[in-house]
Amino acid sequence: MLDRFRSHFHRPHALITVSQSAARGLKNWVARKEQLAVIPNPVLPGPTIPRQHSHTFNLLTVAGLSKEKGVDRVIEAMAHLSKSESKNIRLSILGDGPERAALEAQTQALGLQEQIHFLGHVKDPYPYYAQADLLVMGSRKESFGLVIAEAGQYRVPTVAPNVGGIPEVIEQGQHGLLVEGTPQSIAEACSALIDAPNTRRAMGQAAYQRYLNEFELSRFGDAIESVYSELFASIHADPIGFDWRATLSELTKNQLHKRGWA
Repeated sequence: MLDRFRSHFHRPHALITVSQSAARGLKNWVARKEQLAVIPNPVLPGPTIPRQHSHTFNLLTVAGLSKEKGVDRVIEAMAHLSKSESKNIRLSILGDGPERAALEAQTQALGLQEQIHFLGHVKDPYPYYAQADLLVMGSRKESFGLVIAEAGQYRVPTVAPNVGGIPEVIEQGQHGLLVEGTPQSIAEACSALIDAPNTRRAMGQAAYQRYLNEFELSRFGDAIESVYSELFASIHADPIGFDWRATLSELTKNQLHKRGWA
């Protein structure tokens, strides 16, 4: 895979990646340090969705159902929570993938089929963020963690392993809790926030502010434009031949909306 990547990006003038974590790997074999730009993935703006009152504490996991996403860890954490928490807890899992059958079997084996709901691929996850109390991740690898920023748009804090680019999106104790990644550590962090609604709300508000400051779509367009400006200045050229500075951000926005990229 790395060889194939090299073949596509042989001697680039600039390379954009989504996190410092991803950039550290690229510095070793793709580009010089000054050629790398870190621009976090943007969050597509979602609609305003009123929160519905619920007596159930709603956990949410949004992930492809593959081994590296660690959804098995979240399911096992739910087994711990079901034993230790008196509250009615529900986990909704949005996403599909090769591990789905195994994860559903794990859920059955743990007797959690009434508490864990597999919703498959959902084109629009925003209504689920809007009703969630806490986003939970079990990732073994993660280059960035876009779902954390998406949840932040709806003032939802996150419990997630301290791996890859995740700590670049979550500051410990500010926007959520970073954990080792074991099911026990995930369960303990969830339990701490379930029992601390004021702390949870404060984290959610901080996550929302970070979304506005760092992950809102217009900031992505501005950052891309800045990279291109510096690139063309360094090679003393503007090969596009039209007023690209005035149109690049708009083109970026249009393409993201067209693709429904998230």
